[in-house]
Amino acid sequence: MKQLLVLAMLLLLSNPSYADKDLYLKAGGYGCAACHGKYAHGGNNVGGNIRGADLAKLNDALANEPTMQLLGPTLDEQQRASLVQYLAELDQYQLIEWQLKDGSNTVTATFTQDRPLQLVIFNSTLQAVSLDLTPIGQSASLTITPYDTQSVELQANQPSYTLTINQQKLVLKKQ
Repeated sequence: MKQLLVLAMLLLLSNPSYADKDLYLKAGGYGCAACHGKYAHGGNNVGGNIRGADLAKLNDALANEPTMQLLGPTLDEQQRASLVQYLAELDQYQLIEWQLKDGSNTVTATFTQDRPLQLVIFNSTLQAVSLDLTPIGQSASLTITPYDTQSVELQANQPSYTLTINQQKLVLKKQ
C-alpha cells in the first residue's frame, strides 16, 4: 500500500501539466499570475492575456519588460520551455470570462463547438458564491471565495447554455 502511494505521488509530480501550472503560479516567488491572472487570461491585470505565447515572446519579455527582467534570471531554459508548454495548453481552450458583481447583470458570450471551453469566473463580490454547474453538464457545484478566480473546462455540445447565480446570468451561445 505504501509503495502504491509513493508511485501515485511520483506520477502526479511528474505530470508535465501539473508541474507547468505550478511553475506558472510560483515562478520568481510571486508567479506569473500576479500580472497575467490565474489562468494567463489577463484578468484585468497589468500583464494581459499571454495564452499561446511562444518561447521567443517569453524571452523577449524577460529581456525587455522591466517587471519581467526581475524574473528572467530565476528561470532556466527548461523552466521557460515548461511555461511556454503550459501557455500552449491553455490556448487550446476558447476563453470565456465572467465577472460576478453586485446587482443584476446578464453577460452573453459565443463559442464554437470545435474547441473545448474554459470558463474563467471572477467573484468581485464580498461574499462567497456557490455556482450550480449542472446546466453546463457538470455534476458538481463550484464555490468561489470573494475576489478569487476559478475555472471550469467543458466541451460544448449544445447550442446554448445558461448559468445563473443570484441575479447574475451568463448565456453561452454557439456561433
